[in-house]
Amino acid sequence: MARTISAALLTAQQGVSGTPYVKLKFTSKDGGTTYDYSSRLLELEHHEDPYNDYAVIRLRDDDLTVVDLTGYWVQIGYGFYTGNNVAEPNGDNAGNEYSYSSRLWVKWQSPSSAEGILRQTLRLEGMWSVLGEYVLLLGDPPFYNEEYTTTTVYGIITAFLADVSTGTGYTFTLDALGTQDDGIINTFLPDFTINQVAYEDVRSLINTLMEMTKCYLRAQAGLAFKVIYPRTDDANNEEYYSYQAHFFYEYTEKVNLLIPNRVIVFAYFGEGIPLSDLITATVNDTTQQARYMLVTGLYQAALITNLTDALNRADAILTRLKAEMLSGRLIIPHDSRVELYDKVRVYDTRGL
Repeated sequence: MARTISAALLTAQQGVSGTPYVKLKFTSKDGGTTYDYSSRLLELEHHEDPYNDYAVIRLRDDDLTVVDLTGYWVQIGYGFYTGNNVAEPNGDNAGNEYSYSSRLWVKWQSPSSAEGILRQTLRLEGMWSVLGEYVLLLGDPPFYNEEYTTTTVYGIITAFLADVSTGTGYTFTLDALGTQDDGIINTFLPDFTINQVAYEDVRSLINTLMEMTKCYLRAQAGLAFKVIYPRTDDANNEEYYSYQAHFFYEYTEKVNLLIPNRVIVFAYFGEGIPLSDLITATVNDTTQQARYMLVTGLYQAALITNLTDALNRADAILTRLKAEMLSGRLIIPHDSRVELYDKVRVYDTRGL
């Protein structure tokens, strides 16, 4: 599910030479004040991780006119000069085209002065940090316990984001599932209660819910979240080559054994439930067992009450473990299409 970019931008970023462009337009919470500091960029380090996104930006401030930006938000636009005057939100009248990342907020700002150097350093944190700061106060005080028994995982997350939107004044949304339904996220009805042991933030609650599925959640531009259900037969989102554009500089990968390679989930147990009613669901990866040996992982899901849901939970756990078997590091000329959880293919003919 790569970001959609124009043919001109794709050609520019795959060329043997070009002029990269980064759009930095900072906006106040009420949307009434903006500052375009694109031309002041000195350094940028931007991380997009599962359940976490942050950046450090250093701006030139030779004329001491960079204002206090704490609390302002920005969607970093990555692109190239194409010569095309494309209107916002994908370009500007100077011939630059770009694609926006998810939203980040300036959490702190630090001016610095040295001989011949005046600059501002900004620390920004993204949508996941906002969810990590927001505690759900649903239900009645002082415990704020809200129980869900007839709502799917997808529906519960939608309800959480609606409450965050009301509480923060920023409108967070969850995209329609479309083709990204794993058969669990919008079918399974968990027995789920918030704030049972301690007051819980939305990020940790969403993480717990998503772990019940084979899906992942991606932060996108426009305060939108999207469910991603990776499958082995998915089309490649980006392709990189050693012998043609889009070239890659370096690729290193690591293949891990699958440990554990058998998952057992014990369900439907607890006070007042006879042990004879215990549900046991088991899934195996026999290929990995034959390669190494049988390694078992044991998991509990006391509130699951039927074998179908228990097997789905076991399968979801094993699927997530298998997703971590292959890891890699790829260094490329910038590609403004790339998003978290994209399927990337590398073609390498070196040494052949």
